[in-house]
Amino acid sequence: MDGDDNNITRYLERVSMLMLATPREPIQLIAKHLHTRWQLGATFLTCGNGGSAATASHFAGDVTKATRHDLRKPVRAVCLSDNITALTAWANDTTYGHALAEQLRSLGQGGDVFFPISGSGNSGNVLQAAVEARRQKMLILALVGSGGGQLAAMADVAVIVPSDEMPAIEDVHMAICHVLVNALKEAIAR
Repeated sequence: MDGDDNNITRYLERVSMLMLATPREPIQLIAKHLHTRWQLGATFLTCGNGGSAATASHFAGDVTKATRHDLRKPVRAVCLSDNITALTAWANDTTYGHALAEQLRSLGQGGDVFFPISGSGNSGNVLQAAVEARRQKMLILALVGSGGGQLAAMADVAVIVPSDEMPAIEDVHMAICHVLVNALKEAIAR
């Protein structure tokens, strides 16, 4: 059992150190952009694959509920990874690589926020969606790991978690999403 405790402790220490090593400036910049775009009436469109899809879904749910304020307009957020009907229809009729981009084409518009999450920064379907977001003149605010990959280069702002360990990257991405939701909630309430 001592070995299990050591593994738990080591993992938690790695995630804690990774959270502290993640740059704060792009997180602050994303928080400011989210508030500004909310003021302009933008919709936040997010997505990811696997654990990143779960984080994107969690973010969309949190940002629409936790930021509610009786005297302010609500935040509109959609997770493209959640719509299994659209996702599988587009994957079947085109390719999985285009399934997110095709949804974005229907749901997004210029001035909206595209908020992709990718541990590698190289998920093909997320990159195709970023191409579509750029075509529509959306603001791209990304969470990535592993050096950023291609997605970081496509984003207007990217938070790069400095690790190649996918579970740890995903844990830090979730914490960043909670930070962003709390920052937006406070800004809306002011």
